[in-house]
Amino acid sequence: LVLERDRREADDRQAVERRRQQAERAAGDRVEHRRAAADQLVTRGGNRRAAEVLSEFSVHAATDVTGFGLAGHALGMARGVTLVLDWPALPIYSGAFELAKEGVTCAGSRQNRAAYRDRIEFAVPPMASWEEILFDPQTSGGLLCAVRDSDAGPAVAALQRAGIPAVRVGVVVAERPRPLELWTK
Repeated sequence: LVLERDRREADDRQAVERRRQQAERAAGDRVEHRRAAADQLVTRGGNRRAAEVLSEFSVHAATDVTGFGLAGHALGMARGVTLVLDWPALPIYSGAFELAKEGVTCAGSRQNRAAYRDRIEFAVPPMASWEEILFDPQTSGGLLCAVRDSDAGPAVAALQRAGIPAVRVGVVVAERPRPLELWTK
């Protein structure tokens, strides 16, 4: 399993580098946004250390957000419950909004949107760039974890002490009509 994970991480880094090179060739004056986003994907990828830190806590579910995008992976975790995510709390890579606003997308994003959009409750209609990021399959394996409420603060603090960017992005509640809700405070 670890060797498979290492292979996937290496493949992810290579794919990010290919996307960066393609973006540089196509972008002209907007290369800086593409480069910033690709660099962050490479440096933030890899979850082995995060898994080690989280092993000290009661993790009920976890997924590395990849091909199904945040929406697909969150929905996969929402079995018999509803995940309520806080839009402003979501950590978004620098340059990602700019890319989404420019229409940089892929077929996988459109497929994810078609598959998951009707299973999500939005507090307010999302901007197109937010929606693009929600369904984007080109993320690099950041972890989405469900921990006991009393462990959330200490788990985030432990990850941050270990130098791993971590934030609390929502809560798990009793099952509602739609398994994923996106709200603003």
